Amino acid sequence: MNGTVQVPFVAVAPLIIVPCIVRRGNQALILRMALDTGASFVLLAHEPLQALGYDLTIAPLVRLYGFQVQPANAVLVTLERFGIIGAEVDNVECLAFPLAPQLGVDGLVGLNYLRRFHRIALDFIAGTLVLERP
Repeated sequence: MNGTVQVPFVAVAPLIIVPCIVRRGNQALILRMALDTGASFVLLAHEPLQALGYDLTIAPLVRLYGFQVQPANAVLVTLERFGIIGAEVDNVECLAFPLAPQLGVDGLVGLNYLRRFHRIALDFIAGTLVLERP
């Protein structure tokens, strides 16, 4: 992906929700994800990863701190291809973690993905996320 991608979002919603895609081989899933600049990593619920054939039983475990009152375990996987639609990149590390259905999202878009861009901007008047690569 080169250039600039603009993605609409609902500026008055409690979360900034963006459409994402995760690809593995010839399979792809469209996901509803929350933009989270406080998350170090992309985080996905188990279900989409399992649907794409990722084996979460053999992936390494990592400890999450600050996410809940008590530290929690997550599984680290490398996604073949992931991104906000129109701004996909290869080989994105992702934490697999069970999410409460009440959240209404499939996961979080974290800094390890966002840092691949030269500039990101949120325009709350226009309701647009801008991702720019040189």
